[in-house]
Amino acid sequence: MRPYISMAGCTMALVSSMTFAHTSSTTYSTGPSSGHAPAGVMADHMHRAGEWMIGYRDTYSEYSGLATGTSDLSKADVYQLGYRMIATDMTMRMQMLDFMYAPSDDVTLMIMPHYMTMDMTMEGFMMGNPVTRAHGEGDWGDTKVSALYRLSDSIDATSHVNIGISLPTGDIDLVNRMGVLTHYGMQMGSGTYDLDLSYTHTWRSEALTFGAQAASVIRLQSENDNGYRLGNRLSASFWAAYDLSNDLSISARLGAQSVGRIKGEYNKPHATMSPMDFPENYGGDLVEAGIGVNGILPDWAARLRWGLEYTKPLYQSVNGVQLKKDQALNVSLTLSF
Repeated sequence: MRPYISMAGCTMALVSSMTFAHTSSTTYSTGPSSGHAPAGVMADHMHRAGEWMIGYRDTYSEYSGLATGTSDLSKADVYQLGYRMIATDMTMRMQMLDFMYAPSDDVTLMIMPHYMTMDMTMEGFMMGNPVTRAHGEGDWGDTKVSALYRLSDSIDATSHVNIGISLPTGDIDLVNRMGVLTHYGMQMGSGTYDLDLSYTHTWRSEALTFGAQAASVIRLQSENDNGYRLGNRLSASFWAAYDLSNDLSISARLGAQSVGRIKGEYNKPHATMSPMDFPENYGGDLVEAGIGVNGILPDWAARLRWGLEYTKPLYQSVNGVQLKKDQALNVSLTLSF
């Protein structure tokens, strides 16, 4: 839990992205804190003509325990499948920068680079001897560029679509200590151009705000330079938020996602000792619940917003053999001007 405490203390919490407009003249800067979606929801707010926004997000996730489908596996079970090394736990941290600008009331442009850090503990047998190893990777990942278009905007409801492209700026040639390509899941990017789409709708009634978002990531190429492509991703979120005051709100969210298997396989020398070295052990379905808090710092004329969301899986079904997700924390801070 130390990284959770550190993230919350350093950044203060997460800014959920999602703006609710009280009227057609309400701006992102002046809406209540409950008008923002919980932190785990992306591309969910827009700005008024001429507005800029700079944001920072930090997502920390923990994984442990092996499973296949919905069934838990022991280490002995995995060794009996022929693997010589297995992952026992993993942490993943994704730090993102949001840059947004609205050339008009109906269009907001966004660019989002991010930095990935992953650390994993593995154990197994090498030449018959038991070994335990820790290894990790960290580098810049892929960069998202998108445009958000406003579909409707009234006193009690608003909706918009996001159409974006993920640029393959993340490294997919990272190698392990043996000098061959590391696990697919430890590479920093997809290696392909990907279509990033979402639709967001919100409703407001007195101190309550309700929201829903459907999103997808679709790989636009059949394979990357290393002979494979990641699976497509479909996701949906539903949330409710309640104003404790104009500057503070609490939220609850239900999220679901389905990720396809990796297609193809490495066309260069790569490790073949652990489940993460094989493309069939990627993807699956996840349902999780989250609780969060969003706030506004009034001394900044409501332009500095923060938020925090903690999520916990309710249901997981993984392809092949994988680590299960334990929990995640999203922290964010945004400044508009």
